[in-house]
Amino acid sequence: MIISRTPYRISLLGGGTDYPTWFEHGTGSVLSFTINKYCTILARRLPPFFEHKNVVTYREREYTQTIDEISHPAVREILKYYAKPNGWEIIHSGDLPARSGMGSSSAFIVGFTNIMYHADGDGNFLNFAMGDGLFKKVLALEAIHIERDILKERVGCQDQIATTYGGLNFIEFNEFEFTVDPVLIPMGILRKLQNHLILCYTKGERVASEIVETYIDKLKEMEELKRLESFPQEGIKLIGNGDMVGLGLLLHESWGIKKKLSPFVTNPTIDAIYDAALVNGAYGGKLLGAGGGGFMLLCASPSNHRGLFETLKSFDIIPVPFEIEFGGSRIIFPRN
Repeated sequence: MIISRTPYRISLLGGGTDYPTWFEHGTGSVLSFTINKYCTILARRLPPFFEHKNVVTYREREYTQTIDEISHPAVREILKYYAKPNGWEIIHSGDLPARSGMGSSSAFIVGFTNIMYHADGDGNFLNFAMGDGLFKKVLALEAIHIERDILKERVGCQDQIATTYGGLNFIEFNEFEFTVDPVLIPMGILRKLQNHLILCYTKGERVASEIVETYIDKLKEMEELKRLESFPQEGIKLIGNGDMVGLGLLLHESWGIKKKLSPFVTNPTIDAIYDAALVNGAYGGKLLGAGGGGFMLLCASPSNHRGLFETLKSFDIIPVPFEIEFGGSRIIFPRN
């Protein structure tokens, strides 16, 4: 049995510039961090005592005789990609709902790919000689390849990297490479950042790729993305100086640009929630992921949080406490 744990991510600034459509002839950059909410996956070789050969448990439960019959596309294609023999039990558990802007699909692919790297043909844990930094690079690249090239999902490249590495990172892209630079700040500044941020669930499932489909082919023509690409560096300076008001205003400007990408990024309900948050003390914020619903991030003085929570309650919004985590995707059982 092998168990992986992969964090969800919050894309703070620069989202949209991580699509190859944008950076294939230039650069892109994002500032993001992972949180202590996780996608956990258990995988083991299924004993040969049952009528079925494979069991896959997520929001549904599948029993199949072959890998090709598995409906879950990521499980099926990853097992095939790594040429694993028939006969698996795979159980997925997530701390946050899917299709909500937290990079859950990429977290799943990273976590399951991590298991495949560590599983021999019999499903036993396989240790191998590769430094942690090199392995993270390989794992992120494999996850991008699987999600974009094999599963044909029209997604960016930041989520797979963020959930693999963990922590608060500046990620830069160009046509041939990505680099990950950890943002190193004193513990007091880190606490100040966390204490100013509010993560809240606005509900409303959406398929990110369907929203992205409405604007992805136009990205390279959008002058607004040049401004978005500059935001991560600006955000790093503001965070380093402890300027949370400036960070909130930058998030607000970023959200204004993002809404121009497509009419499907927001809706009247989301706009009403966001406007109410601004009236009740938020400096700024944004909807996470492709938009359309899911999780919203707000930045506000801790002294205003109680009033904001009361305001959000009137919209039936669920606040989600979190902390920034620094582990990234890990095998938590067995421990090596």
